[in-house]
Amino acid sequence: SRGSRDIGGVMAAVGGTFPGPAVSASRDSQQSTGIRVILTPEISAQAPLCPHGPTLLFAKVSHGEEQGKRFYACSACRDRKDCNFFQWENEKVSEARLLAREKHNRSHQPPRSHKQYMERYPKYIQLPLPKRKFCQDCQQLLLTE
Repeated sequence: SRGSRDIGGVMAAVGGTFPGPAVSASRDSQQSTGIRVILTPEISAQAPLCPHGPTLLFAKVSHGEEQGKRFYACSACRDRKDCNFFQWENEKVSEARLLAREKHNRSHQPPRSHKQYMERYPKYIQLPLPKRKFCQDCQQLLLTE
């Protein structure tokens, strides 16, 4: 069944285009403005990738109606300073640009897998509190290995 859910202050369409208001200052769908997230299996399957994984398809909404072209942006980062990925929905991307994007994505991957991070965590919490170190710049638990 189709529905919606709030993800980080953005209303998301689940299983189709969202039938009601997106981010809005008012509950009245005729007055809604903001950004709508479009989630369907077809769109998700063709979504381009950024360093953080699959992107989401967004649409600007004004007075309950989509305005302008849809675009893909990072699904993990809401601030363009954290991930500046942007692509129009129907934009034709050259092979050279795709290769450059793949190279960029590979070079910006975390140094360890999720599984490796999960294996490191118990070692970290077993350390005495004064020996626990965390790097604010790279967001890493620091262990001597």
